[in-house]
Amino acid sequence: MPLDYIREHGYVIEQQAFPQIPYLDIVKQHLLGGKTI
Repeated sequence: MPLDYIREHGYVIEQQAFPQIPYLDIVKQHLLGGKTI
């Protein structure tokens, strides 16, 4: 694999791995009509 590919996609995977749960919660809140608090 080209290093550019590894840098770009590796970074994307790393970014999605850690904030995945909070990010999904935020998306669900927006899909349900914004913040429910």
